[in-house]
Amino acid sequence: MNKSARWALILTSILLAAGCSVSSGPGSTDSFSDRDSLSQTEILEAHVGTALDVVRKLRPMWLQKRGTVSINNPSEIAVYLDGVRAGGPGFLQTVPSNAVMSMKYIDASTATLRWGTNHVHGAIMVSTRQ
Repeated sequence: MNKSARWALILTSILLAAGCSVSSGPGSTDSFSDRDSLSQTEILEAHVGTALDVVRKLRPMWLQKRGTVSINNPSEIAVYLDGVRAGGPGFLQTVPSNAVMSMKYIDASTATLRWGTNHVHGAIMVSTRQ
């Protein structure tokens, strides 16, 4: 191995090692934030009144429609409360944030496999204290 190839290998190794040491912030226990779920701690620390407010504040991308949008067949992001379909994102306004244990965004293909058709924009699963 020539000298320039050896230096390139060393530099590449250093850059890879530096890239692997990224954390999500001070005091973080996870290497990366989970953009598809919210824990009870995150929800309570948001200091807002409803589950919809939590999503708007912490995961607004969950409310963005993805996939095909049709004027003839309008659809919305499905919301499931404790495993039962409850409606669309507006339903989250009726759920107090302090009653929520966790929330999870499910992409369209996974939601369709799990619950069947009419999930072109995905779903939000909400688990409450029971």
